[in-house]
Amino acid sequence: MHVKMPKKPASSMKISGMARLITTVSPASIAAGTRPDAWAEIADPEARLTRALTAVYAHYRRNRVLLSVMADETSAEFAAVREAGRPMLVHAHAVLGEGWPVSESARPRLLTAIAHAFSFWAWVSMTDLGLSDDEAAALMLDMVRGVVNSRDPT
Repeated sequence: MHVKMPKKPASSMKISGMARLITTVSPASIAAGTRPDAWAEIADPEARLTRALTAVYAHYRRNRVLLSVMADETSAEFAAVREAGRPMLVHAHAVLGEGWPVSESARPRLLTAIAHAFSFWAWVSMTDLGLSDDEAAALMLDMVRGVVNSRDPT
């Protein structure tokens, strides 16, 4: 006797299978070409940030549909993927925060600006408003420069 099991909707199966596949991939390999340790070799912090944002924004553009699902904090399915990637993001922000001429009290604001520049959702917003990846990277560099050049708020 054969019992026929109800099928999941195809879209649900596709996302479930995708989540399983992605959780087997290391977070560092998800964004090929976006290795923070390679950026650390660039001495000038502005050039380092520009290189990083250019690489990351190209990755975001190539993978926008998948990343919009993965980056959605309300999606429990990809929670493990997001958690696995957080240490890499923290490391990337630290690498990109090195060498900027700011006081220790201003460093948290600098790292927040860099984290915002690195944000997938910030990139989505800028490109939805019509900016190219290069224009978005330049705008975020200007934002970080503004933090560096601003008066220390403390």
